[in-house]
Amino acid sequence: MGEMSLSTDHWFDAETSTFGDRVTGAREAAGFGQAELAKRLGVRLKTVRGWENDRSEPRANKLSMLAGILGVSMMWLMTGQGQGL
Repeated sequence: MGEMSLSTDHWFDAETSTFGDRVTGAREAAGFGQAELAKRLGVRLKTVRGWENDRSEPRANKLSMLAGILGVSMMWLMTGQGQGL
């Protein structure tokens, strides 16, 4: 058996992506900057940065808003399964 490499040329890999990776990818695909997303959600910029850096996760009500604004499902944001990018 060959060795599997954990590194990849693509930063986004559905198999290994974290919650923060998915938020970042969906935000960029939607064309939003972090500050604009924070404003739309009514949260501080450092809150969005915390989510994207996997230091924190949003509460359910903000997760629902985040999914709606980014056009992805809450399930995909949390698990990578379902309707995403």
